[in-house]
Amino acid sequence: MARYTKTGTPNTVGEINSQLDLISTAIADTLSRKGDVPNQMETSLDANSNRILNLPKPLSENEPARLSDLAGSSISVASAITTVDLIASTTVYLSNTIVTTNGYTASGDSGKGDWKQNGVINQTVSQSPAQLAAPLLNDASGNQWALVQGSGGSLSQLGVDNITFSIPTAFPTISSAINFLSGFSPKTNQRVTLSLETGFSMQEQVFVYGINLGWITISSVDAEVNVARSSLTTVLGSLDTSRPAFGGINCVMPKINVLFRMDTSGSAAGRQDGLFVENGKAIVLSGAGFQDFTEVGIYANSGSEINAEGSLCSGNGVYGYFAFKTSSINCQNAIANNCGQYGLYVNRASQGSANGATFNNAGVNAVRIIRGSALSWENGVGTGSGAEGIFALSSTVQALGANVSGSTGSGVYAHDVSTVGFRNGNASGCGGTASLWAFRGSTIDADNATVSTSSGSTAAVLAQRASTINFQSGTVNPSTSPRGIRASEGSTINAVSANAQTTASPLTSDATVFAGGQLVFTSGTGGVSQTINVLAAEGVIYQ
Repeated sequence: MARYTKTGTPNTVGEINSQLDLISTAIADTLSRKGDVPNQMETSLDANSNRILNLPKPLSENEPARLSDLAGSSISVASAITTVDLIASTTVYLSNTIVTTNGYTASGDSGKGDWKQNGVINQTVSQSPAQLAAPLLNDASGNQWALVQGSGGSLSQLGVDNITFSIPTAFPTISSAINFLSGFSPKTNQRVTLSLETGFSMQEQVFVYGINLGWITISSVDAEVNVARSSLTTVLGSLDTSRPAFGGINCVMPKINVLFRMDTSGSAAGRQDGLFVENGKAIVLSGAGFQDFTEVGIYANSGSEINAEGSLCSGNGVYGYFAFKTSSINCQNAIANNCGQYGLYVNRASQGSANGATFNNAGVNAVRIIRGSALSWENGVGTGSGAEGIFALSSTVQALGANVSGSTGSGVYAHDVSTVGFRNGNASGCGGTASLWAFRGSTIDADNATVSTSSGSTAAVLAQRASTINFQSGTVNPSTSPRGIRASEGSTINAVSANAQTTASPLTSDATVFAGGQLVFTSGTGGVSQTINVLAAEGVIYQ
């Protein structure tokens, strides 16, 4: 602005007019209190650290804001500091200010992040996320900052490769933690544990869609964690029936290291499952699992893979474990006792691996394998089933050394071109048609197996309709069955060195053939139904 400075003493009219012209120019360059024009700045205005008072509330984006106008809003500040610098900072920022750091320890170290002052004050000064066990930090003035959800990056934003968040201290629910962590892209070696605190009760459903969260593990302080049945209300998946506690579609689920048990709150109507995965993957660690759910403990659907080795799924209303539609479940050494119908159900070209698993007292079958599926259940235990211990329909089962004694129905039932390996198995004290029953072109390999059955059975070992049973060196324990071994309707039984004697003395009902059956009974023990080595109408017995 041109300032007026008097020069000399004007004596003439012309000199006076010149001074007046200078005054006029100076006045024109000043701001008008009344708004006379021109009245706009032509350069920056320096307040020289003085305040501008009594500003009105801003009405447009180009008007100045007062401090009171900024309360509750966010201000982003591009910063040249690291997160460590922010932890050590005493700089005063408004609440809700977002500071973007350029790294965690050093600029460009992949730990940059957006930190928002959340309005919490008077905290322990200079605390890192690792010290707080939360996505928070405290600066040197005791102000708290929260990592902005969805700011991307890796766990390097928290200054660690592995961190544990306690639920509900760090996050109020499992879902809120999962939602927050879904914004991260962790490095290969980075892991998060969500630890459920003592007394935690799960009153939510946790759903994951289209993302890999396998770097997260859910654990607990308590040996078991309650799941409120009343909270399992939302249906998930293409089946339109499952209301799981944990569900995922096209994803990798967080690892489960908790034994969850559902309570009886709310309605029992519908279907409440523990873990349901569709076209995804999941891991349930040893000792963890899902018990007392209305329908299924662990459910793999539509091309899913679940590794649940050593897990626990007892007491579920229908299934302990269920693999469906080209899915696979590994539940080796798992336990699913006292389930309403099935310990393990494998259906529609699915795969099961359950070596050493225990499925006692299933309401129907310890294991049910159907429609082109396959199961390995070596040294498994499934006693006291309500129907068959092993039920195979157009499928393959390897159950070497398995124990299915005490089944109300057959110990082993192979149906419609199925194959069951049952060498060294135990099917004693079973009921049904036969302890070992191969039907319609099926095969049971039961060398060295031990069987016995009840008075209502056709035989302890029965092959029907072009089926085959290998029972070499097998033993039929004394039982009330009317027959020990029976090869029927074009079927073959290899019973070399087998003991088919059902009572103290040999009977003609011990080893029998019917309707073109063939029985190899060389060195066998027990009576035979017809003359040996002679082809007759009922078949032939070789000895």
